[in-house]
Amino acid sequence: MSAFPWSSVPETHPRLPLPPDSTDCFCSLEDSCDGLFLASIRTDTPAGISRYMVSNPATSEYIVLPHSGYSGNLSSAYLGFDSAVSTQEFHVFELVTDILPPDSQGIHPLVVTGVRIYSSKTRAWVAMEPKWDIQVTLCFGQRGVLHKGFLHLLIDESGLAMVDAQGVKWRTLLLPILAVKGFSGFIGKSAGRLLYIDSWDREGFISRRALTLSAYVLGSEVYDWDASRQQNDECMYWKLYRFPDAVPETRVVALPLRLYQYQMDIVICSMLITQL
Repeated sequence: MSAFPWSSVPETHPRLPLPPDSTDCFCSLEDSCDGLFLASIRTDTPAGISRYMVSNPATSEYIVLPHSGYSGNLSSAYLGFDSAVSTQEFHVFELVTDILPPDSQGIHPLVVTGVRIYSSKTRAWVAMEPKWDIQVTLCFGQRGVLHKGFLHLLIDESGLAMVDAQGVKWRTLLLPILAVKGFSGFIGKSAGRLLYIDSWDREGFISRRALTLSAYVLGSEVYDWDASRQQNDECMYWKLYRFPDAVPETRVVALPLRLYQYQMDIVICSMLITQL
């Protein structure tokens, strides 16, 4: 049993633990992080209030969080938990968005206008306004990644937004390459490093290298707050690994119509199948 204020459910419950009184509720999986799952639970009433639940399917434990204070439908939730740093605390980030008036192209931007952060240590939410240097529009369908105490999010305009778990440090960075509108690759964490992976080559979609898979590693110096803020070239924080020349710590990578396997220790690439 961990130090979290968990509640336990009977072993007869499904793999994702749910509170015994949740039979008349809608449950939606929002995120997962390092073995924990984040779900939202909403009662089946017109005035139903949505609350978040963090659970551990491996131990059938869960905790239902207090209401965040936001009752609208334009929000995204992310779970932050890193067992390598601490097994005693997790955070939930709720980013509230709002539809702004149309821009010059007639598009209504959906930007982040509020941030709420829950700490399992204090068992309370803290609401704040975003303090990024630009208006942030989240990339649809992209997950957040907690790394070195920061939540990392892909945003429109080929950017990466960062905020720490205390809501004190805020930052946006340019991605190492221009992301194609509607597709921004994805971010992930491997072997203690944050990766941005994209299948669009610098030479462009019509080039012969259009299906080259490139992985960029975000350097740790970006988290040296005082020193990194003095740098003008944001792209200097990214280091390129282009498969199969160099391989980060991942074993199987899927490409369109092909599946390759990379061996970490001896850097060997082999094609497993040619059609999926």
